Amino acid sequence: MKKLSKHLLAYRDGEIDATELLTFVTPDFRRIAKYLMKRWQAPAWFTLEDLQQELLVGVWLYVWQWDETRGISMGRYVVYNAMSVAKRKLHVARGVPLSPHPDRIPSQFEHPVSQLTPAISADKEFNAQEWIDDRLFDECSPEERVGVAEEKKIVVDALLELCESSKEHYVVTAIRDAGSLDAAGVILYDDIHMQMTLDLETEQDAHTMVRHVAKRIAKRVSQVDLAT
Repeated sequence: MKKLSKHLLAYRDGEIDATELLTFVTPDFRRIAKYLMKRWQAPAWFTLEDLQQELLVGVWLYVWQWDETRGISMGRYVVYNAMSVAKRKLHVARGVPLSPHPDRIPSQFEHPVSQLTPAISADKEFNAQEWIDDRLFDECSPEERVGVAEEKKIVVDALLELCESSKEHYVVTAIRDAGSLDAAGVILYDDIHMQMTLDLETEQDAHTMVRHVAKRIAKRVSQVDLAT
């Protein structure tokens, strides 16, 4: 992020031109585009190149709006806002409303079974049990969903009571909202306020923090169980 901030500042101050900046940022923003496309399934007509272009548009827009008095690096500020620009385009392409929480809404277009199996087999990180569980939950009746939601709320409330710091409270809340440890890390890092509050330099920092907090809370739960 420091190197990115350095190049963005050099471009804003006229020390390098747009071509030089593009040469430097393109590999990083292509990786970001791949991450976004992997996280949310887009229709076939919306390509990786489309998303990468939106990210670069966000760079040109926000490199001039950064304010050093806000206490955030230019690199982090530009990346966060460029991702917001790209995500809006991606969510529109996915056919979901932009408010209140488009990140949590599944893509609103047809997925033929013939397209599903290759996508699964190509994903080395695919977890079959999680995939099955997600779809079994989708088949729950409305009454069953209410019961699951109520049970989940009781568990989360109990976990929040075991938190010993605001950081742990933030993490447990993120786990509740995301539904998994991996997704909780993404949610924390996507929130610029959380980035600053929890001092998260990278998304990996967020995932590491989630795992550590989860282990501490789990240990406290076991201690409570033993004491009762």
